[in-house]
Amino acid sequence: MLSNFPSLNEWQALSDDAKDAVLARVANELSLPQPFRLSRDDRVVPRVVVDYGERGGRIPFRLIPAHRVPVGLSDRNLAAIHAITYEPQISVEEMTPLTAVDVGAFLVAELPLSVAQARLLAGVGLDGERADFPAYLDAQAAEAAVVALGATLPSEAQWECVAKAGGDPLFPFGDTLPDEAAIEPWMRYDLADPDAARTAFGIGGLFFAEWCGDAFAVSHAPDAERLPDGRTIKGGGAYFWPWQDEEWVWCLCSMRMPSTDLDGGVAVCRPVIPL
Repeated sequence: MLSNFPSLNEWQALSDDAKDAVLARVANELSLPQPFRLSRDDRVVPRVVVDYGERGGRIPFRLIPAHRVPVGLSDRNLAAIHAITYEPQISVEEMTPLTAVDVGAFLVAELPLSVAQARLLAGVGLDGERADFPAYLDAQAAEAAVVALGATLPSEAQWECVAKAGGDPLFPFGDTLPDEAAIEPWMRYDLADPDAARTAFGIGGLFFAEWCGDAFAVSHAPDAERLPDGRTIKGGGAYFWPWQDEEWVWCLCSMRMPSTDLDGGVAVCRPVIPL
């Protein structure tokens, strides 16, 4: 448990010198089994580069401070959706009620695992796929890949935490739907592209359809039924790019679906290390 790192609001209020002092203390407390480098970086939250050697190379993570996350679709965001389209292709019942979740500090990979990394970590071939593209894996292979890094799959709350970057935006890129030229950098499959878009937390590759560790619940109600054979899947806007209709709904931070609806039963995965 990371005990001496400030909350998100406290971290953002610190001066640069104070942030450096906190990182100097935290570097002694992080109990990662692999060599790592911790830096303030130029984003809202610190970067932690973990060196997995031949198993996975150097993977950049973001240290997300503990804070309260609004999980689900807020009334404000539903109104913003209706400003874009009168009858959105979403299931509001699956995305509500809005629930405040206290999320503890964690490390999250800046990008989902690539094909090259999945070949090493999960022992899957993925023949014909570009090495620097996101790896589409079934649930068993996705679990094996992140466990090999001493990590887990993100919970749905953790995923929305990094997508919303400390607020409650409609999309990771804001509250409105920009034009195609502004959207395109968020949809790029080349994980090595330095010009691909990222959130204020430094997180990219959010729209490929991504495994979460939770069983899919039919709503965010505390007593909602959970599907025994379905995991929660988040994101997906790039999966349908270029859009023909209202596929932009798969960029909503609150959008979700059960893994039983996946094409081929595969999605991408992003390592998370709880602190």
